Amino acid sequence: MPYSIEDHEEGLHLHLHGKELEDIFYSAFEGAMNLLALDAPVEEPTITRTLALEADDETDLLVSFVNELLGLSRSYNEVYTNIIISDFSETYLEAELEGFPLEEEIELMPKVERHEREVSQNNKGQFESILVVAI
Repeated sequence: MPYSIEDHEEGLHLHLHGKELEDIFYSAFEGAMNLLALDAPVEEPTITRTLALEADDETDLLVSFVNELLGLSRSYNEVYTNIIISDFSETYLEAELEGFPLEEEIELMPKVERHEREVSQNNKGQFESILVVAI
């Protein structure tokens, strides 16, 4: 699994892994949608949203990305099942989200408070990061 979620005294730790830097963002997408812990049955995507973010570095971009995903889900009461990243660099991400509306309102509002570990490469050359998420 490209991500794991662990309970922590400060909230939850979202551990992200990927072979390439861009893979961390796909892992973050999956992890963010999992954080919502929705029991809704998966439906065919009927909604498309475009997302464009810019940041000072890859860690800030990752934090902004996850917060934007969670915020959009809550604001529009939608869950996203697919992401297509069309433009990506260490400081910029443009993507299309596909998903569907939920019948029941999302009550949880998780938010990334900070990062425990900046985006970095480990000794195996894989990218990793740990985000601290408040519920």
